[in-house]
Amino acid sequence: MSEVTPEDVELNEILKAQGIQAMESRALEHQRNSRRRLTRKHFRANYARYVAEAKLQNIKRAAAQLLAQKQAAENADDGCPVEGREAALGGGSPSPIADAPIPAPPAAAAPEDFPDTGKKPATNTPKSGQKAAKKTA
Repeated sequence: MSEVTPEDVELNEILKAQGIQAMESRALEHQRNSRRRLTRKHFRANYARYVAEAKLQNIKRAAAQLLAQKQAAENADDGCPVEGREAALGGGSPSPIADAPIPAPPAAAAPEDFPDTGKKPATNTPKSGQKAAKKTA
């Protein structure tokens, strides 16, 4: 024997209170509602499939347009220097400078290149035994 559902309890109460015809009409409503829920479930599943199919078609269309644009750019001989340097989709660098060797940094300057003036840097701190002079404005 199967479990008792809320619909079964409702139908039994209608049978006792209102008779067999009322119970049968309510049972038909439950069947229609059940079919409607199942139909909505199928529509939702189909709609998800439609969304996926639409995305795929849009991607294919965009790829075809991109390919057509690229082929048109390759076939057009307008002398545009950027087109010839564009990187492949593999992520390579389009810049010819990127392939050039990196120059070594300049050597550090020797101390004899800078004359020693013999001056010590000025400080704002008082020497020991002297008091700091107060500034008046």
